[in-house]
Amino acid sequence: MEKYCVQYSMALTVIGQGKQFGLKIAKEIFEISNSDFENNDNFVLLINDYLNGKITYENTENKLFNNLVAEFRTKGISDWSIIGTYLGRENIFKIFNHVQDDLTDKDYWIVLGECYIMSSFSHSTHELIKTFFNSDRPDKMRIMTEEERLEFDSLPNEIKIYRGCSEQEIKSENFRFSWTTKKSVAHFFAKRNKTMHGIKSSVVTRTIKKEEVFAYFSRRNEFEIIYFQ
Repeated sequence: MEKYCVQYSMALTVIGQGKQFGLKIAKEIFEISNSDFENNDNFVLLINDYLNGKITYENTENKLFNNLVAEFRTKGISDWSIIGTYLGRENIFKIFNHVQDDLTDKDYWIVLGECYIMSSFSHSTHELIKTFFNSDRPDKMRIMTEEERLEFDSLPNEIKIYRGCSEQEIKSENFRFSWTTKKSVAHFFAKRNKTMHGIKSSVVTRTIKKEEVFAYFSRRNEFEIIYFQ
C-alpha cells in the first residue's frame, strides 16, 4: 500500500511537471524515475499516454486517482496515516468518500474518527465531513477512542463550550461544528485567524446539554466538542 501511494505521488509529480514546464521536461523526469514504477503497469501506461499527447493532464490525473482508489478497494487500507503522509492531509476525506461503502459499520466510525483527527480541511471539505457525521449507520460512539468515551462520560450534564471564529461567522450565527471545552484553546484559534489570515476573530461561548454533543475528541489536545446547533 505504501509503495502504491509513493508511486501515485511520483506520477502526479511527473505529469505536474509536464503541465507546468512542458512534456519534454516531464519525459526526462520520467526516464530517470521509470524504474520506481516497477510492477505498476497501469501508471506507466497512463503516464506514457499523457507524455505522448494521447490524453489530457486532467484525464490523466483522474485516471491515476481512479486506479489508486481501485487498489485501495481491492486490498484495503491498513494504515490511514500513510494516506496523510504521501497524499496530503487535505486528500484524506476524498479517499474516505470513495471507500466508505466497503467498511463495516464499526470500521466506518473508527476510520472516520481517525481521518478527522488527521485531516486538514477547507470550507468545502467541512460540508463533506458533515455528511459523514450525519450518517445513519449504527455504533456512532466508535468514532471516539475508549479513552475519549471515558472522558466524555465524566463531563457534566451541562457543558460550557467555546469557539474561536471570525466576526463574520459570529454575525451570521451559522457556526461550524467544531467547539472546545477549553477557553484557552478557543482563544488560540481566534488569535491564529487574525495572525495568519488577517481575520478579525473572537471567542463565542455556549452552554449545551451533554446529550446534544455528537462526539468528543482529545487526541489533538484540543478537547474538541462536535456540536451541531
